[in-house]
Amino acid sequence: MDSLHPDTPQSQSSSQKNAREKNQSPTLAPGPPRRKWSAEVHQLSQFIHEYFADVIDVSGDGHCGFHVVSHLLGRSDEAHHIIRLDLTIELNQNKARY
Repeated sequence: MDSLHPDTPQSQSSSQKNAREKNQSPTLAPGPPRRKWSAEVHQLSQFIHEYFADVIDVSGDGHCGFHVVSHLLGRSDEAHHIIRLDLTIELNQNKARY
C-alpha cells in the first residue's frame, strides 16, 4: 500500500491474475466491520476510519472542541463553558509547562 496515497488501488498480484484467468474469484481477507456514521465522516479518507471509536454530533458554534471534551467527561453539552474556563485557568497558572 502506498503510504502517500492509501486509497489508490494497487495493481493486481499474480495470484489475482491467475485466479481471474481460471475464472475463479481470489480469496480476500475480511476487512474491518462497516459502521454507520454521518455523511460527513465518509468525506474523510477510508484509512482513517479505523481510528474512530465513536462520532459525536455537537453544536457547531465554534466551540466544538470544548463541547466534545465536555461530552467525553460525562458532562452536559452546555458545560463546555466550564471546560473552557478550567482550561484557561490551567494554562494561566502553568505557563512554563505549556
